Amino acid sequence: MRKKLFGLFGLTLSLTLGLSTHKAHAVTITESWLSQAGISCGGGSSETVKGELQAALIQRLRVVSGETEGSYTREDVENLLNQFGSDEKFAVLKNHTECILTLADIATRNSDLPPRDVKLVSPFVSAPLTVVRRGDEFPLKAGDTVAVGDKSLIFTLNSVSKKGESPAYIYFAWSNSETLASQSNTYVYQAQPIKLGEQCVLVPFLINADAAQASFISNC
Repeated sequence: MRKKLFGLFGLTLSLTLGLSTHKAHAVTITESWLSQAGISCGGGSSETVKGELQAALIQRLRVVSGETEGSYTREDVENLLNQFGSDEKFAVLKNHTECILTLADIATRNSDLPPRDVKLVSPFVSAPLTVVRRGDEFPLKAGDTVAVGDKSLIFTLNSVSKKGESPAYIYFAWSNSETLASQSNTYVYQAQPIKLGEQCVLVPFLINADAAQASFISNC
């Protein structure tokens, strides 16, 4: 990792700062900046892998920070990193997050450079499409989309609503590019199952109308 970061040092100085640098410990990191930094931290990974890493990182940051506006503090990123244990499935994401923090530190230290020296124009940034598997718990905010099981089945959280004292509910849509089955403009309440096929069910186990966000568990 250290060798990789050293090789990226020159590129790091080119990152456009979506960072507020009033104090080093209060740096604000935007999702736009995270996407740009992810190009560097993705190394030789494919565009698909880079996109999935970024999507996973941003979704977990939304849960840790409670933010839905697309910006996070450095402490949010550190708190997320502290949640990663020794589980192998988190190893790549942990390394990716550590790389992001290192780039944020370098960018902050060099934020007084002229704009022409701190600008990176990327030719391509992957759309962040996460694939969720059986047993995964994941948050979505209104407008977010994930692939379920594999990339043939696409699920979108359209909106989160609440009327008066009644329970909150969500509107959703999904489509399967293999079977051509689909469903749209449908709503369910918290804990009601969403059937996406004969052996595929999502359950919104927590709906937060104030944050326009819902958390799901997959049985697909």
